[in-house]
Amino acid sequence: MTELRGTDSDLNSHSKPSRFFMDAGKWYFHTREGGIEGPYDYLYEAERDLEAYVNMFASSVQAHSGPLELQPLEMRWR
Repeated sequence: MTELRGTDSDLNSHSKPSRFFMDAGKWYFHTREGGIEGPYDYLYEAERDLEAYVNMFASSVQAHSGPLELQPLEMRWR
């Protein structure tokens, strides 16, 4: 069981909003990049694909584990 801290009013006071939602009988999930993935017939399918999505993103970040180099934006007036 989750224990409450002295400042917590109830168990839901610090809950994280779900990435999953249902619309018209189909399941979807939100990505941190602001996208929506779906539709899925079952919640477990959306959960499975969210895990795969996160793993794919984590793998691509690890592949570029060095410091990110940003190129300066050059603006030229004509």
